[in-house]
Amino acid sequence: MNLKIIGLIIYLIAVNQELETSILTKRKGGLALANTNNVICWSKGLRFDSNHFRATPTDSMLTYYDTQADAAAYIYINVLKMDKSSTDYSITACFNPDSSWITKDLEMLYSHEKYHFDIAELYARKIRKSVDSLKNIGTLESEVFNKVISDKHEKYENFSKFFDLRTMHGSAIIPQENIVKKVHSMLDELKVYELDTTQCNCE
Repeated sequence: MNLKIIGLIIYLIAVNQELETSILTKRKGGLALANTNNVICWSKGLRFDSNHFRATPTDSMLTYYDTQADAAAYIYINVLKMDKSSTDYSITACFNPDSSWITKDLEMLYSHEKYHFDIAELYARKIRKSVDSLKNIGTLESEVFNKVISDKHEKYENFSKFFDLRTMHGSAIIPQENIVKKVHSMLDELKVYELDTTQCNCE
């Protein structure tokens, strides 16, 4: 999955009562993010099908990157307020169908791309856990927050690359099953950090 959006993180940090905005994007190629009107949040029972892959890759993308699918899965972080007295933020694993594409109607490809979305959710939960821990001990400030995000995002990026490499983009079935089993086990361990549908925020 060489064209995966392995991170689109938006920080809206409150500093001196003014919002500062910075955008960090990590993308190896492919289509830019389309509109966010149809973006969906991660959910356990979600299964991908052709309706989740609405974009069309260019011929040059298919030739150069030699991949059959690209799922626009990413972690969206929106911080409206952060100071010593109070915080207001959301951390969500999101997927954009309008920026995702697939070349063959194969269950193998749909499953592999869904597993990438599961990985995004896993690291979203890891981020929520780390941020909550800082919040509970009263050390959640913008500088510390950004460091946590940066560290966790780097691990998310590396794991996404490892997943593609080890599974040969989904064609190596047994290695994929082993990795997915561990991912789902870790998701269960972090279930307390799962969002309910009312907390979905991908826009």
